[in-house]
Amino acid sequence: MQADRERKYDAGSCPPNRPSCRIIGLFAALSDLNAVLRRRGIETFIDDFIELFIIYETHGRSRSRYQLERDRKYSCLHGDLSSRQDRAPTNANATGPPHHGSGDKAATARSAPGHHPNRDARRMDTIYLISKLMVGVVVALAIVPLRDVARLANTPAVKRGWHALNAGCVICIVLLVILTMSMPPKTLDLNTVVELIMYFVGAAVIAAFAHLARRTGLDLIRLAPFEVQAFTDGLTGLGNRRLFTERLDEEIARARDTGLPLSLIVLDIDHFKRVNDTYGHAIGDVVLKHVANAVMAGMRNADTVCRIGGEEIAAIMPRIDPAQAAAMADALRVAIGATAVPVGDGRTIAATVSLGFATWKPGEDGDDLFGRADAALYAAKHAGRDRISLAA
Repeated sequence: MQADRERKYDAGSCPPNRPSCRIIGLFAALSDLNAVLRRRGIETFIDDFIELFIIYETHGRSRSRYQLERDRKYSCLHGDLSSRQDRAPTNANATGPPHHGSGDKAATARSAPGHHPNRDARRMDTIYLISKLMVGVVVALAIVPLRDVARLANTPAVKRGWHALNAGCVICIVLLVILTMSMPPKTLDLNTVVELIMYFVGAAVIAAFAHLARRTGLDLIRLAPFEVQAFTDGLTGLGNRRLFTERLDEEIARARDTGLPLSLIVLDIDHFKRVNDTYGHAIGDVVLKHVANAVMAGMRNADTVCRIGGEEIAAIMPRIDPAQAAAMADALRVAIGATAVPVGDGRTIAATVSLGFATWKPGEDGDDLFGRADAALYAAKHAGRDRISLAA
């Protein structure tokens, strides 16, 4: 089987001009570098790699010829001129003073032992090939960060967007490798150098963007708990006064732009101070949590419920007109009063609430709307508590 592979290889099944053969040439040169590194050290790594790759491209059609040429040229790597004398012309029989014309100078330069135009051209082509492949490596550095950013995203649409961007990077790498390996040889002139610089800069920008996006996402995740704490009441889990003020202004601006109704309910626990004085503040906290949970259970996802101070709770309800607000307020009053709150030792108490509600009028700001709803709340308290009141 090994002999069959040798015959197939020598028959020219992998012409050196094909991209697949160039890739094989890279691995063949890298494998031969093991001996080079052991004998010479790391200082000659690049030149030895390029030399061996050029040998493979030149004689890669036959493994035996490649090995023979590699062994013949190995001793002349990095300036050993003794093995190049068979290629350099000799002037041992020439007599007389040398001529100094321009043609003689050019001939002297071409016949110099270190001047090999074909090898130098292949060396430049190899450097260009390696540089383009390094661009693909730089772009590949963005794949893992983009994958991590996609995992950090919460919504499916954002996840799909980051996955699509990651897939685009992979496609760019594949196309870059295919085009690089299939393109004709290219010399390193000024335009080629500028092209490589542009490739490297673009790849570096993509990789830097991916890493910064991942770090930004991780920072936002670390800051998210602090943002929740800044807008959440620690006892009830409802929003606090800061969230209530900001959300009320936002909803009023939206109602002003869309013309849709906006209602606000403000409720207060009846005789809450008596509960604290009779059963203690721990039982008072239990009653407050019970009322907060009942209010949250009766609200929609679009509503915002906040504890705005003491035992006072407010609910912002967009797209709710006065009739709907009255029905929701009365349903809350019934649900809270129908549930007994355990206070220990088998005892329970019934908590009741008074509610006032108001609907936004054109020209009002947040303070005006809250002032009318709060006035309606105190009207309900003065009317006997455990009832609802519509603002004027």
